[in-house]
Amino acid sequence: VLLLLWCGQAGAYTACVTGGGGFLAQELIAQLCAQGEEVVATARGRNSYSLPALDGVKLVHGCDLLEEGSFDEAFRGAHVVFHASSPFPLSLQHANERQLVVRACVEGTLNVMRSARRAGVRRVVVTSSAAALRASGQKPVNGE
Repeated sequence: VLLLLWCGQAGAYTACVTGGGGFLAQELIAQLCAQGEEVVATARGRNSYSLPALDGVKLVHGCDLLEEGSFDEAFRGAHVVFHASSPFPLSLQHANERQLVVRACVEGTLNVMRSARRAGVRRVVVTSSAAALRASGQKPVNGE
């Protein structure tokens, strides 16, 4: 369960959520909408995700992690960016697949940060997954 603590009045912020079709992003979007915030969700392509129709959510397509500047339009006017976009490979059996994921995560996050800076966004929340703490086939880390 996510808990978003927000300073200010409901509806006073515009939040942009990258990777709008992902599990975490969809939960963020739903919670932001429930708080009355204006929400912009990004997607790589028009068929790249199935975001449930929520009133007040603006969709911006064409946002590719590896394309410099592709998030610029989506971030214009945003007060905060929640970066939840990440490749989700079904397997990482080959070195080239692992390299592509690492490249998309590292360069993609840098591209998101650069777009946020150009748009004047002062807050960026970068999300991750418990999967980042373990190798394929290992049990999740329990925090001890």
